[in-house]
Amino acid sequence: MADTVGAVAVATGVVALLDSFTTATGLGVVYLLAVLFVAIRRGEIAALATAVLSVLALNYFFIEPRHRLTLSRDPDPQSRSGVQQRSVARVRRLLRDGRRS
Repeated sequence: MADTVGAVAVATGVVALLDSFTTATGLGVVYLLAVLFVAIRRGEIAALATAVLSVLALNYFFIEPRHRLTLSRDPDPQSRSGVQQRSVARVRRLLRDGRRS
């Protein structure tokens, strides 16, 4: 659990530093790195928790209106980010299974 929270906290800090240079949705890839880090160290369940926490952190801190959790029904970069993060967890599982055989 500490890896999950720590990785999301570090990713949030990096996104906060870079927020003035580009759009927050473009910086969602920083959270993908956090998910990948946790997936490699702790496995699929921890990576999934990191992905969910990352989407919530990105939404709450960087997507307008800020400091609110708003979910849209329209397909947008925010929802695609969650799909991308779940994909990282699946890729990690496939890589792990490939090493075993």
